[in-house]
Amino acid sequence: MTSTLAGPCRSETDSLSGHTAGIRISDLPEQVPYLGSLEDNFIGNGLAGAGGNVNGVWNYLIGPAYTMESYIKKGEVILELNGTTAVLGAGMKRARGTGMFYSTMDREDLNICLLDFAPKASAQVVRAVLIENNGQGHRSLKLRMAMELSIDEQISYRTVTRTRAEVIAGNKLLMTQGAYSTIVTSTDSAAVAGLEGNKAEIQSSVLDIPPGRSLLLAFCHRMLSPGEDPENAAWTVERQDLVSDISDCIRDWRQWRDEGIDLQEFPDQKHRDLLEGASIMIKMQQGADGGVIATPRTYFLSYIRDTQGAMRGLMALGHTEEVKAFLLWVHAKYLFAKSNNLFPIPNAAGVGQAEAYFQGAGNNTDNWAAEATALYVILATDYLKVSSDLSTLRDIEPSLQCAVDLQVTFAKENGWKLLFNLDETETGGSGIALTDERQKWSMTSVVLAAASLDGFRAYLHKSGRATEAKKYDEPLLKLQQSLDGNFWRDDLGLYDWCLGDRGERPEHPLSNYTVFPLLYLSSGANRERAVRSALSMKSHIDERGLTALQPGGMHNDFTGHTTGYMLYAFGSQEEPIADRIFAGLLLTVGCWGTWSEAYAGNGHPYGSPESNRKTNDDRVRNMRPFETGVNIFSMVHHLRRKKHFARIS
Repeated sequence: MTSTLAGPCRSETDSLSGHTAGIRISDLPEQVPYLGSLEDNFIGNGLAGAGGNVNGVWNYLIGPAYTMESYIKKGEVILELNGTTAVLGAGMKRARGTGMFYSTMDREDLNICLLDFAPKASAQVVRAVLIENNGQGHRSLKLRMAMELSIDEQISYRTVTRTRAEVIAGNKLLMTQGAYSTIVTSTDSAAVAGLEGNKAEIQSSVLDIPPGRSLLLAFCHRMLSPGEDPENAAWTVERQDLVSDISDCIRDWRQWRDEGIDLQEFPDQKHRDLLEGASIMIKMQQGADGGVIATPRTYFLSYIRDTQGAMRGLMALGHTEEVKAFLLWVHAKYLFAKSNNLFPIPNAAGVGQAEAYFQGAGNNTDNWAAEATALYVILATDYLKVSSDLSTLRDIEPSLQCAVDLQVTFAKENGWKLLFNLDETETGGSGIALTDERQKWSMTSVVLAAASLDGFRAYLHKSGRATEAKKYDEPLLKLQQSLDGNFWRDDLGLYDWCLGDRGERPEHPLSNYTVFPLLYLSSGANRERAVRSALSMKSHIDERGLTALQPGGMHNDFTGHTTGYMLYAFGSQEEPIADRIFAGLLLTVGCWGTWSEAYAGNGHPYGSPESNRKTNDDRVRNMRPFETGVNIFSMVHHLRRKKHFARIS
């Protein structure tokens, strides 16, 4: 695809304080309207990441390769014009077809655009300012990048470390945390850097724009690899071709989008924008090593459970390379764990950090052997169905085999029951604890184990190893029998979500868990009961299409993927109520096309002022790849089902 942007950043005769050629604000892709409630964004390319609010104020800057240290608490681009100042970025929106964000504003005769983007395969995030002079005379102005650097701070799940900074060569800032650094510079070689306490800035020279001409300047955050020379990195940034960078970024995003399914198959523009935005946000949160940030600004690890949900959504939209990268990431963690005598399949691990590893909550290997192991195998075998890439599964087979055998070993030892992983997302944010004094057996762990064995057997058959596959026939049968024998409630027509060690039953169902078997048991002995269990939730779906996590209990709140689960369950059974559930999904989406971790009963995410619900670290856990992936998977299934019935009716 040929971009509408062309030409050098400036001609041989132009100075930066003169004018640029080859780009206008109208050349940028049109902006996508906000799709839901306003929230912070994320910009990234797997090597460098940043983000801020819809008014262009940054609160996040990480790298290299998503090592999850935010160098700043606040960052603004400020215009100085005729003795007045204005923070640029009000009304930031995503540029359609891309992971770029921009806003425009008018000041006197000037049309001003702030554009945030992360060039592909470049360890930097860029804040570019394009100003067009539509008046009759020259205009003089200054631009300033002002930042508050991060300070030592204890936040749940991590410690934020103070950013150390120094001015280099008078016009650059070197910001450092531990072994990692970033160089902050401007494409204006005459800019001046300043530092006072935890306040830092880069001030441009006086910039002159002739009438009818434009100016393009950028502030760049270039992440350094350990040992990389900051002066050389800054030299590269200062001499980059901004117009080409912008043009290439638009082209690269459109090319990636076009590698997936054609979203034009869905007639509604909002639906297309939502699916596109959701997939782009997931894509941007995947580090160069294949791991995926669980939540920007909060959960700095890549969790197998969370990323499996994210990848399910990407596969529904025709993107498989990201899935392959994550599978290889898990296998690399397996190899690291084996060589260091750790539990071989991690619950989670750091993105961009080879040795960062989290084996699981609690200290019981029975817990670690549940859920994450199964989801890894299920994702791999789902990937095989979509891509037919048998060679990748052969490459990672040792870790897949290990994940399957761990489940079989511990299930057999416990009468074909499995415990909860103890790091559950199904009940996240709902106030329902799984880690009480009494041991609980997990229905979902048994479901996932059965599904993973079934998928692994199919892989072995496809590899021409039917004899090896046969040894899993009996364990699969035992798990299927356990699911019915231990968790089925014939009096209620549903699967109980847990079983106490003395046979205790839960007082109330949990809606996510009740529909869970239908999502993973596509066939087999338990399928009929899985359908009955899911449909038992029908009376608990309210007029908005939303379902409380604990129907009939004290908790009206729900997780961000509850509605996605419900949509898939009722849509797959061709229940008309699926249309109402779909409306509920659109009701809770954020402005970029993503969902948060947990919602209050009024439909607002935890941590937002409207919800009257706080998270334990007072942070909004938004832009979640897990919930977003689950929901867009269900959304694609629903829209295609609707299209099918419209075609045959």
